[in-house]
Amino acid sequence: MLPPSLKTERAKLADFYAARSEAIPPLPWQTFPPPFSACLHGGRLVWDGADSPHRAIARVRGALYFAFAEHDETCPEADQMAIEQALADRGGTGRAERFAAPHGWTFPTRWCHDRTAAELAHRRVLALFD
Repeated sequence: MLPPSLKTERAKLADFYAARSEAIPPLPWQTFPPPFSACLHGGRLVWDGADSPHRAIARVRGALYFAFAEHDETCPEADQMAIEQALADRGGTGRAERFAAPHGWTFPTRWCHDRTAAELAHRRVLALFD
């Protein structure tokens, strides 16, 4: 069951993608799976219920990379651990890292930017292309 505030956010996101699909052609992932997926700032990916995004990790075919902020209200430690467990249960190529930084640490213009951590996370994402 989703909390009311998250239901509102999901509705806004659904509206965004509905509007996007009318304006932009669909991505090719509908016909073939992407070779990898990366997630920096993976907030709000875990909740009770069968439709929680972290439960889809088991079905992903490509490599996965998650970079978490150690201090992130949108992705607390329990959520990070649930994603890490889903990666471990899945097997295959996947990695999750925690960076000693607050939420938003990869954005150069944010007060909490951590250049060293951001560059490392970006290198990890770029390595997925190899």
